[in-house]
Amino acid sequence: MITQDLINYINQQTQKGISADAIKELLLKSNWLENDIDQAFEAIRNNTSISTQQNSAGPDHQTKLIIVVVTLVFVFPVGIVLMWLWMKDWPNWAKIVLTLPVILSIIAIVGIFFVMILALNTRQKVNISNPQPLYNNTYRVTPPPANSIYPTDYITPAPSYITPAISQ
Repeated sequence: MITQDLINYINQQTQKGISADAIKELLLKSNWLENDIDQAFEAIRNNTSISTQQNSAGPDHQTKLIIVVVTLVFVFPVGIVLMWLWMKDWPNWAKIVLTLPVILSIIAIVGIFFVMILALNTRQKVNISNPQPLYNNTYRVTPPPANSIYPTDYITPAPSYITPAISQ
């Protein structure tokens, strides 16, 4: 946010004969935002007041910061986009750490979708016109009778016309 003190400082330094680049470098080292410095130089060139300059510039840094934090909390993807657009002074590692959950979620959703498509395409086809009998080689397994006390009571030999399948 540009202040009258910033404008006064720039005016004093230019009157001493210091170049605009050197002034900007000093201000950046003093933790001023580059956007604020550029706005102050523009205000000096146009000889406009601070209030007119700030109103035409859009939301200031504090307002943008509040908007980004609120959207990160309540509408995470929108907050991520605004963070990358507006928060130029945030370190890149912090932006990447905040962006990772979105990227990992997208990768997970695409992966799940891909696995589902593969599962649908590799499903075995069932031949309904020629069903296979429910025999286990030479024995037919049926549910046990209600009065059965031995497990072998419900295993009966398969009919003679059933031959075990020969594996090839």
